[in-house]
Amino acid sequence: MAKLSVSGKFIKEVSQNIPGTKFAIIELIKNSYEAQSSSVRIYISPEKITIQDNGNGMNLEEIDTLLTVSDSNKIFGQEIGGVLISGEKGLGFFSVFKFGNKVKVDTVKDSKGYSFELDMEEISSQKSLYNLDIPVKKIDDTKIHSGTKITITEIYKETFDIFKQTLDKDDELMRLINVIDSSEIKVEIKKSWDEKNTETKDMKQKLHQHYSTQS
Repeated sequence: MAKLSVSGKFIKEVSQNIPGTKFAIIELIKNSYEAQSSSVRIYISPEKITIQDNGNGMNLEEIDTLLTVSDSNKIFGQEIGGVLISGEKGLGFFSVFKFGNKVKVDTVKDSKGYSFELDMEEISSQKSLYNLDIPVKKIDDTKIHSGTKITITEIYKETFDIFKQTLDKDDELMRLINVIDSSEIKVEIKKSWDEKNTETKDMKQKLHQHYSTQS
């Protein structure tokens, strides 16, 4: 009897074939929004990128779904809690590997927390992912009711340099901050090389000023 499986290289190809760094970060922001988050805080440095939200978080079953390629409990066009779902293919999370080799996820749902880590080098070296176990640890001391924090390390320098160029352009940063057209969510981006925090309301003011000067 044969078993249908998938090579670890497929996951790497999927993540690396994501159109660009801007698209990748937008996918992660959308994931937070669709998890009913009212706040997304993104910290970016050459060594580490973190995306933290106060959304619904995930339980063990939802973590398992997240880690199943192209599986998702989202239905395109479905409205949940006033949020219109825009993705259903279950590939958005793997955008994290556009930026770096290692990812840690800490997530809390209904005050129950879990943590797991992924290493792309380990994943891509697997001939078959069928028997690859991802240890999920329980977080005993959770100080929040719900939310998810994604930490990306071992950042790819070439990819980071391209992403930094995007972030250093005000108009591109405006688009990222305001990618979700809703007053129900605030997106904040902090760059390690810039002391100022940039968040939704600030960029909307800059956007208004920018186009006012053009008229």
